[in-house]
Amino acid sequence: MLEQKDVSLDNLANGAVVERFNDALKEVLGNIIDPNTTHAKRAITLKVEIKPDENRNFGAIDITCKTSLAPTMPLKTKVYIGQDKTGPVATEYNPQQLALPNTSEKGTVSTLRSVGGVA
Repeated sequence: MLEQKDVSLDNLANGAVVERFNDALKEVLGNIIDPNTTHAKRAITLKVEIKPDENRNFGAIDITCKTSLAPTMPLKTKVYIGQDKTGPVATEYNPQQLALPNTSEKGTVSTLRSVGGVA
């Protein structure tokens, strides 16, 4: 004869409930240590719904485990807005900024010679 055990959170769905909670906890902890996320609260919701039959001697159980994570922090930048012959355009660099003399196309400053012609 099969030994009957009382149902508990530990053995419900052959232990899968605890496993899902532990997976959700790892997800939340990973979200907490992510430096790109906000300092908002995180949550784990474990929902257990039991629907009994008409005779009340049988119940179907639905179990869901859901996480609520903190969003990533917004990235900030500024754009300069203008218009060219194709229409509106935007750039992160000020197109009216004068270029420094002796700079390459990448914007890095070239080596200048010191007084007397020695580099």
